[in-house]
Amino acid sequence: MSKAKPKTSPPVFRGRLETALSGDARHRQLVLIKEGRRYVFHYALGEERQLLQSFVDMVADKDSGLEWYDAAMLCHQMGQGMGRELEKLKTA
Repeated sequence: MSKAKPKTSPPVFRGRLETALSGDARHRQLVLIKEGRRYVFHYALGEERQLLQSFVDMVADKDSGLEWYDAAMLCHQMGQGMGRELEKLKTA
């Protein structure tokens, strides 16, 4: 007789995300505030791939405090910002 596996709930995000335009319209900023630490990521349009790689590198570094779920939330925020920019282009 097999034992039923206990159900696990998805991770709870206990941070705060902010997105902001910085400088001119070609530069972006993502901010994650988690457990008293502030992670600030500045990037220019077209540098999204490098930013994603930096998330991977930080998750691999256990001392960074960044986890996969945090990286996913940051990626989601970046995608949301890109979507807003596309909407602006559609209505312009």
